[in-house]
Amino acid sequence: MHSTGHLALLSLQKAIKNGADASGASSSGQPDFSPYKRWKKTCQASTGPKYTLLQSPTLMNVSGDFVRWAWNEALKGHGVPPSDLGLVVLHDELETRFGVVRTRQWGTSHRGHNGIKSIYQKLQIKDYPGARWARISVGIDRPESRDPEEVADYVLSPLTDQQKRAIDTEVGSRVLESLNQLEALWRQQHDKDMPKDAT
Repeated sequence: MHSTGHLALLSLQKAIKNGADASGASSSGQPDFSPYKRWKKTCQASTGPKYTLLQSPTLMNVSGDFVRWAWNEALKGHGVPPSDLGLVVLHDELETRFGVVRTRQWGTSHRGHNGIKSIYQKLQIKDYPGARWARISVGIDRPESRDPEEVADYVLSPLTDQQKRAIDTEVGSRVLESLNQLEALWRQQHDKDMPKDAT
C-alpha cells in the first residue's frame, strides 16, 4: 500500500498534462518522469512549466531529509522567497476510504504516518516565514484488526491490479482538483499579505 503515493503522483502527472489550472488555462506540458541525480540518491522527477513533481527515493520513515533538500533546492532554483512558492506532500493515509483524496493543513496530526513525522521533524514552518505548505492524502483504507502487526502487514502489502487501475484512472484528477483549490487559496493569501504600496 505504501506505493500508493508514487502511483498517485504518476496519475497526477497525466492529469496535469491533460488538465487545466486554477485560472482555467491549460496546464499541458508536464513531461514524463525521468531520473534526477542532483541529490545523493537518484529520484524520479517531472519538471514542467508550472509543477515540479518528485518521487522520494528514500525509505518512507526517513523521507524528511529528502523533502527538506527538495524544498531548499526549489527556492534556490527559482530565486524567490518562501511565500512565492508552494510545497505539497502527497501521501497515503489509513483511516480513509481507498481512493478518497483530502487536503490536510500543514502541521495537523500525522495520524501515525512515520513519513509525515519525519518530514515535520526536518522541515519546520518557523524556518521559512510565509511559506505555503500543505499535504494531500490518498486513502488506502485499513484492515478491521487493530493489531499493530496486522496493520503493518496490510500497509506493506502490494496493491491489487484493480486498486492500481483505480489510482491510475481516478486519483490523479482528484489530486489536481485539490492542487487547484490550494493554488487559488494561496494566491488570495499572497495578495492579501502584499504591502499596499507593492500593488
